[in-house]
Amino acid sequence: MKETNHPHPNETPVLPRLCKYLRTKAYFLEGPLDPSLQASDDVTQYWCLHSMHSVGPDGEFVCPEDCSPHRSCFKE
Repeated sequence: MKETNHPHPNETPVLPRLCKYLRTKAYFLEGPLDPSLQASDDVTQYWCLHSMHSVGPDGEFVCPEDCSPHRSCFKE
């Protein structure tokens, strides 16, 4: 049988720390944030709420994997 990485129904998934300025259209949906939005895919477009572009104030592209505490513009 193939193993899956689904958490136990009673467990809360551990989500990465994301910059509060990272946005995608999915952030404007009602309800809890879908954990699948914590990683980039080929169709989701991200932008920085601070710069209002697909690059942050530091000149680097924005996406869940890159908008983390190692960037100078990161805000939690």
